Amino acid sequence: LRVERRYLDGSLVLRTTFRAAHGTLELDDALAMAPGAREHDIGARSPHAILRIARCTRGSVDLEEEFAPRFEYGLTTPLVAVANQGVIATGGPTTLRLSSSVGLEVTATGATARITLTADDTAAFAVHGVSTWEPMPTPWTAAGIRERLEDTAEAWRSWSAAHQRYNGPYR
Repeated sequence: LRVERRYLDGSLVLRTTFRAAHGTLELDDALAMAPGAREHDIGARSPHAILRIARCTRGSVDLEEEFAPRFEYGLTTPLVAVANQGVIATGGPTTLRLSSSVGLEVTATGATARITLTADDTAAFAVHGVSTWEPMPTPWTAAGIRERLEDTAEAWRSWSAAHQRYNGPYR
């Protein structure tokens, strides 16, 4: 198994590539930016969400996704329940909604998914964080997560372009 990590050009979207004899998996992870945010506004109105897309690019890969929130530095056991397109976990003053394009099995302290992806298959996940007194975020579809990830990459590229003044050999 070979593992490579890099940021997508001009962004802070992390791509991890897993290469094995039977297949290749690309995992893209990012903190979501507000839709359409660009340059110096990219941190404003952040939806407090982590985005992840797993994409099989060759062969087939077995994927195990584990959602194991640890509230209050692990002192609080979360309450986890199945929700529309994912699960909701609450612990202390925080609630997390995990949106998932694949079915999840709820465990005592989180949720797991075990799937096999073949070439061109994807699985999408998003975790939103809110205070327990705030309205629950609506779940995101796989297409919505993909759009948010692409928009977040563009947000970072706009910020990077606004700050890039270096013209040397390592640009």
